[in-house]
Amino acid sequence: MRQSLKCLIVPFALVLGSATTNRLAAQMFTDPVADDFIYNNVKVKSPTVTSNYSRDLQNGTTLYLSTWNTHSVGGASEFIYFISNTGTPALPIAQGSFTYKDVSDLEVGLYYDYSVNNYIVPVAYYENGVGHRLDLYELVGSTLVLTNSMQLSFAGNYGRIRMDSHNGYGIVIAWENPGIGIELMACNTGTWSGVTQLQGTNSEVGPDVAFNHISSGPNTLRVCLAYRNPSNDIITTSFVEYSDIMATPQGGINMIAPQVDDQYNFPGNISNLSLDCPDHYYTEDWAYTFTDGEQVVVRFANKASMSPAQTRIVNDGSFGNVPTFNGQNTAHTPTLHYGDSEYGAGGYTGQIKVGWYNVDDVPNGSFIGNGRYIGVEMQEDGGALMSDPDYMGISQNPTPVIVDFRSGISFSKMGEGHWGSAPPFLYTTYFIETDPGSGDYELHHAFHRWDNVRFRGSEPPVADARPHIECGPHIAQLQAQVGLNVFPNPFKNTLTNNVTMTAAGLLELSLTDISGRQVGKKQVQLNKGRHMVKMNNLGHLLPGTYFLSSFVDGKITGTKTVVKQ
Repeated sequence: MRQSLKCLIVPFALVLGSATTNRLAAQMFTDPVADDFIYNNVKVKSPTVTSNYSRDLQNGTTLYLSTWNTHSVGGASEFIYFISNTGTPALPIAQGSFTYKDVSDLEVGLYYDYSVNNYIVPVAYYENGVGHRLDLYELVGSTLVLTNSMQLSFAGNYGRIRMDSHNGYGIVIAWENPGIGIELMACNTGTWSGVTQLQGTNSEVGPDVAFNHISSGPNTLRVCLAYRNPSNDIITTSFVEYSDIMATPQGGINMIAPQVDDQYNFPGNISNLSLDCPDHYYTEDWAYTFTDGEQVVVRFANKASMSPAQTRIVNDGSFGNVPTFNGQNTAHTPTLHYGDSEYGAGGYTGQIKVGWYNVDDVPNGSFIGNGRYIGVEMQEDGGALMSDPDYMGISQNPTPVIVDFRSGISFSKMGEGHWGSAPPFLYTTYFIETDPGSGDYELHHAFHRWDNVRFRGSEPPVADARPHIECGPHIAQLQAQVGLNVFPNPFKNTLTNNVTMTAAGLLELSLTDISGRQVGKKQVQLNKGRHMVKMNNLGHLLPGTYFLSSFVDGKITGTKTVVKQ
């Protein structure tokens, strides 16, 4: 007889650095040795979903944002934040939370607003019967303060809403406005766009959204979407230019035809889609996951090595792992993270990671089986598993579950490791019922070091590839060959650069817009010491955000964000 998940567990102290294994069991689940703690101030009844985001603030601390919520009318949901020293995420130095009532799909992100010179946390959600809304919190010291709220839609019925952030300046929000279609709003360093409606999507549901920054073309920052038409079971993946969304002024409405990249037919009832893209890449790669209750499906496009998109079932045994898709387990609420593996030797934040809730079919009294959050990491071309067989255990232990159980897990979409924006960990949140059948749940916060074969890890490598100069300084390049102080900022016609050279060399200053297009350039041979270098005749540039990058002898030494008035 097949053993339950519970039979696969031995005491934690005995498995440090080894897999939990029982040769009579069908699968092997490696135990997590990742930092994990419980934190929530609200007891969310009948929770349905969790979401999160994380960012290294590059001052020795990391900000972690998370939510968990219910779809129950009048029910309480929670938005949580905490700050920790970068190397010790499970020891917060500041934390807090906000209670939301009668809302669904709380989503979080982060950007830097140059008008207030501070970080802003956007929180998007659907308020039951009212419509889609957005709250803005300013990070004041180590606390968050609500500063503004916006109405995104007046939808009387629920439609899913999702968000992604891009390297401290970009935000995109996508939501389903029932009967109208998929709608979008974006932000660039505090400037919010109007609403963009996607043409031909009035029958589409359940969108997810992710940024993808490619390395060539006139508009390199793009927004990827995945959504499903329940009438024909087709899942569509499409792209929209970020600059096209931003072109709609706040308060306005515009309609855009999305560029369809892939359509995939999967009949029957499925879970919500979980989509992610590499934050910066050479090609427009993407991946999403879902489950039909048994199969954990990953649809993905790795355009550097294949065409068209492909599909893998990560729990059917085709990777050589013992299948959980075997009629004896069920799968629920999958999540996905796509790292920046194309940069450097194997990347900084890995390749495609998938996590989900697995329930075996070993009944015990009123319990239908035992449940545990598990996952895998696969190569971005779908060729093989990168994690240890058979599956990574994500939650520490299996727990017995009843028929009406709830599950939810989320991986942070932050993958910008080559900029130093990503903390050393994949931030993961999931909820578990404290006592099966009690209806009381608790939210777990877990931290998985990148590029490890189990849900644990060692210090990540430093990527060595040259990244997008328009998005910020490479973490390995902060010990620069040149000190750069720019004024005025904001500027009108001239940028004055106080330059301190640590050695003689050819200095190049490159000014680019948010699409990556170079709009200004200055080259000068300088000796060691302090110099003043001006970039003139910039008055023709449109108002907005630009990126000033410095190079010495062809090597990038830093990037600063500047604003044209």
